[in-house]
Formats: sequence, C-alpha cells, structure tokens
Amino acid sequence: MNDAHHTTVSKARKEAKTIARSGAMSHAQALDDIARRAGHSHWKDMLSAGDAPEAAHHGQRIADIIGRAMSMPPIRIAGGWMVRDPGDYAEGATLFISDDGTIMDGLRGDSRMHVERILAVHEEGALDYPALERVDPSALKGDDFHRVVIGHLQLTGCMSADGPYISAEDLREKPYRGRRHPVGGVALGHCAEILPVSEETVSKRPDKARHGPGWWICKYDAGQPRVPLVGIDEEMVRAIAAEFGMEFGYGMGWDRRFIDSPAFRSLVRWVRLFPKKAKRDARHDNYVNDWHRLALDAITREDGASAH
Repeated sequence: MNDAHHTTVSKARKEAKTIARSGAMSHAQALDDIARRAGHSHWKDMLSAGDAPEAAHHGQRIADIIGRAMSMPPIRIAGGWMVRDPGDYAEGATLFISDDGTIMDGLRGDSRMHVERILAVHEEGALDYPALERVDPSALKGDDFHRVVIGHLQLTGCMSADGPYISAEDLREKPYRGRRHPVGGVALGHCAEILPVSEETVSKRPDKARHGPGWWICKYDAGQPRVPLVGIDEEMVRAIAAEFGMEFGYGMGWDRRFIDSPAFRSLVRWVRLFPKKAKRDARHDNYVNDWHRLALDAITREDGASAH
C-alpha cells in the first residue's frame, strides 16, 4: 500500500469511528458509506486498492482487538481469523474476520452491538481496552440514571434501597429474557472505593473467585470486594473512579467526591425528570447523605443560571 492510500484509509477508519460513536450508523455501515463517497463500491473494494499484505495485517489487527476485548484469543483459519463469541457460546456462535478485516458472520442482537462497540470506540492501532464510553442518559429507563461501557463491562448508576448504587454487567454473558445477571454492585458514596484485592481474599468467596485478583470496587475495604474490574488497565480504572466519584487506592472516602462526579450530574437530571420517584427514594441516603436535597439545590442553581 502506498503512503497516500495508507493515509486515506487511516483517515477513513477514524471518520467511521466518529460516525459510529454518534449513533448515526454502525461502524461497518460507516466504512461502506465512506468508501462509496470515495468512489468505491464498498469498504472491501477500497482496501483492495492497496497491497494484499497490508490488508491481511488489518484483518489480524481487527481479530486481535475483538479477541482481547472478549478474552478469547483468535484462531487462524484459511482466508482469515475466527473468534468464539462467549456471549452466545451455548449456541455455538462464532465470529469470522477475513484477512482484509471484513466481519463475515452476522452475529445477533447484543453480540453484534458489542463487536461494533469494540471497533467503534477503539483507538487506531491500539490493542488494549477501548476508552470509557458514556451511554446517552435519555436512553435509560426506570431507576437507572448513569451508564458507561468499557470493554466487556457495563456499569450503571441506579437508585436502590441503599440510595445511589452502581451495578455491573458482563456484556459477554448471554442475556436471559432480555437481561443479564449483574456480576456485582455496591452503594455509591462514602463506602465505595476501588482497591487491589488479593488472590487470598477472592479465593474465600466462590462467587468472586472466578473473576480472580486485581482491581475491584469494594465496600469500605479490600476485604469486601463487590464489583470486579479485573483485566482493565489502571488508567481506565481511574477513569471509572472519577466517573462515579469513588476513591481510588487507599484514601478517605467521602460523599463530596460523588457529588462532584458526572454520575451525580446524571442523577440531578433523573431527579428533574422523575420528581415524585426521587422524593419517594429520598429517605435512602445512608451512603450519600441528603443526595435528594443536594440534587434539588443543583436544579435550583441550573434554573437560576439559565434565567440570566
């Protein structure tokens, strides 16, 4: 592939990622659309303008990205790569990636969305977890007020009997009746802290042992691991801590950290949209004291600022 074509392809891939992030269309659809605008019949045709070795390398890179995010190493086959999709493992679903990077198999529902998300938010040339991706709060329902996705993990801020709460789902797991069983959860506020948890600690808990040692969202201390962040690099773990206002490492947890977080701003929006439900749940403030009053104060400030 000559330098000019390589630059064109690289720019096209970055543009496709931006389009996919916006939700206008999937990553694959964006690639085809960009290729057609450039005078090609589809993305594969645009890639074929370069040499075969470069195209084959692209297929391997895509397979490595998907395989690592799914914790399933890709297997080399004739003409491409194969990655078993653990989310649909019981049904034997397998993802095939051709040497030029085309996804040849039509995965269903959440599996297809997960693969497209991996590719859409992944930085060019990187082979680690994609950046933290916020879900539009307007797409949330019920007691959910904030949600982010990082790699295979979906973290949701929601209202519970403990007040503001964080719940986690593994996107690789197959949904049952449209829902996945949470892999963990804990109240937000002064009790939530991200800490390194040892092998000895998790081995004592059968429900935790399968996730292994590493970073966990804990309740008060490392002896109470609640949400596994195992396998996510430290930079992204810090981003999760900032997103939900949790202490990182061994610090002093306090309510103010959550009040200053993006998750709390989403909670303020939820209180504005569901005032009766919020008032009903106001009594659940053991871990974030007076969260309802603080949210109402924030709404008052917002309204005052907009009036001016």
